[in-house]
Amino acid sequence: MHKRVVRFFPHPQKCDEKTYPRFELALDGRISYDRLSEKVGEKLGVEPTHIRFYTVNAASGNPRTAVKRNNNPNQNQTLQSILIPPQYGGLSMTQRNDALFFEVLEMSLAELDFRKSIRVTLLSDGIAKEVSPEFICWNWCFQIAAMLIQMLRSNMMSWCTKLETSVT
Repeated sequence: MHKRVVRFFPHPQKCDEKTYPRFELALDGRISYDRLSEKVGEKLGVEPTHIRFYTVNAASGNPRTAVKRNNNPNQNQTLQSILIPPQYGGLSMTQRNDALFFEVLEMSLAELDFRKSIRVTLLSDGIAKEVSPEFICWNWCFQIAAMLIQMLRSNMMSWCTKLETSVT
């Protein structure tokens, strides 16, 4: 009655399909998020704490949002509630109820939740070049600040050199 066949796809931008191919699992709809991670981790040969899931857009087949792991023991998050959320009505059937995307992370999902994402924009000669956001631990901020100061110093020295040559 609760058995569900779920298709798992590697995230197109965040996971290599050659390393982690598509697969299907027959699962009980009442299993928890942690148990789901364990089953998928066994299939992929990775730690279950290093897997993140994404829902699938029914119309385009693209990843939607990351599934949040619920740490509250009073709220029961099951495979059934992930695939078919409680607010899932006839008018908003935009999520596939038989598939999930997965991403294999370099760190545990709990550790990833504690990190902050920042965007760094480097300006050189009036042209802005955006660097994609990276997850950076707070103790790395000092290293980034030192790097930026060094870049500013070198740019300032080259600007002063150009100014001296143009004045003379």
